[in-house]
Amino acid sequence: MKSALLAALFCLTVLEAAATEELRQLPLLGDEQKAGQVWGVVTRWTEAYDKRDLKGVMATFDPDEVFSFYGTPSQSYADLESGYRSAFAKDRAAAGGRWATLAEEVYAEGKTAFVRGIAERQVKAADGSVKVPERNRCIDIYRLHGASDWKIFRTMCYPESKADHAP
Repeated sequence: MKSALLAALFCLTVLEAAATEELRQLPLLGDEQKAGQVWGVVTRWTEAYDKRDLKGVMATFDPDEVFSFYGTPSQSYADLESGYRSAFAKDRAAAGGRWATLAEEVYAEGKTAFVRGIAERQVKAADGSVKVPERNRCIDIYRLHGASDWKIFRTMCYPESKADHAP
């Protein structure tokens, strides 16, 4: 029993160190503590998306969310919820991959914050390699609710051209 507890504590220490190192490598600007909280929202969104957890994904958005993707009509919170519900139903059968956020900047000040970077869809191929069929440049703008509850209330994205990441 004692060795299991020590092993669990060791694992928690390693995970905490890894999370702290990830935060050190992120470009946290402005109020770094708040920027770290905002990055936590990105992490929760990613984890919920990976699990196809609609409630968890939608918990990261403000009810006033407006999502704009280049060349398509803007979407409301309800539109996003409907889209995720449909995508998750299809993904369960087709292994639709995951999204990764490659942050270039995480900035927070007062009750407003933003994350600017690349949203990359990653799909595991039959040979085990990871393919990236889609990359989008995005900015998510966050609003603070209460002491530490950040929600995305504006998103703007456009597809990255192949020339943007050619060798």
